[in-house]
Amino acid sequence: MERLELRNTSIGRGGFGVVKLAELTLLDPSPTSKITVAIKDLQENRQGVIGRRVAYRLVREMAVWSSFRHENILKFIGYHLTRDVSVAFLVSPYFANGNVRDYLRTTPTTLEKKLELVRDTACGLEYLHTRGPPVVHGDLKALNVLVTDDRNAVLCDFGLTIVLQDGPTGLTTAEGFRGTIRWCSLEVLLGERRSSTSDVWSWGCLVMEIIAGIEPYRGVGNENAIALFMERDRATPGRVDHDSEIKPHRLLRLVRECWDFNVQQRPNASECMSRVNATIRMEQSLKKVTNRLFSSSTRWG
Repeated sequence: MERLELRNTSIGRGGFGVVKLAELTLLDPSPTSKITVAIKDLQENRQGVIGRRVAYRLVREMAVWSSFRHENILKFIGYHLTRDVSVAFLVSPYFANGNVRDYLRTTPTTLEKKLELVRDTACGLEYLHTRGPPVVHGDLKALNVLVTDDRNAVLCDFGLTIVLQDGPTGLTTAEGFRGTIRWCSLEVLLGERRSSTSDVWSWGCLVMEIIAGIEPYRGVGNENAIALFMERDRATPGRVDHDSEIKPHRLLRLVRECWDFNVQQRPNASECMSRVNATIRMEQSLKKVTNRLFSSSTRWG
């Protein structure tokens, strides 16, 4: 048995509502213990009401989430839904490090560690995409990746975009995406359903955020113009003058493949993970060689 006590402490606000802290008391087995958890209070509209249709879809999505068992997927603890479906919130572990964007902005991090965070995200994405049936995240970006107490990356908020934002209209607007147009592939912006290949496009954007600290289409202030740039100019999220900051070069090459406008040409999540692992091994080998050369020059100098 468990008891949840909400704190009046807000730790963030996203497109789907407010995130607050809470104390979860585990009453069984004895003795009782308390853990700090994060509560995502979902709000679909400005009145804060999610509605029955979305509520039922949310319950189905949470049933899927509760089945996940992976170190790079945020653990599901539970959810609460009132009878009149006016209130819905999700319960998950709380990590003081927060999301990976804010973590990297405040914590000095080596390229080696950034590559490990990238590998974590690829590993989590591969897990989702190789489920039966495959699970589409739908909103990959740095704000939806948390850093655990052990400094590992975990994906969160998968499925919420599909549950709370897919509407009856075809073309999705900036308002409908609530600010995530920058991470979306062109086919999704033009009305196609989110898929594993659109996830890979967004994952490329996530890699650029982690490695270079650059958001997609930096310098383009009007988000409604992004779809035009993509369709008319075939402008990728990094654009030529920005994505070159992604290091090392073999990772840059992979990211550019993720941004192929031909969905059939994009690598899948398994290939992305394999190539990130290869990049890490290469960087480790280069580091060993460099250290040996430095040691030799110091000894003979």
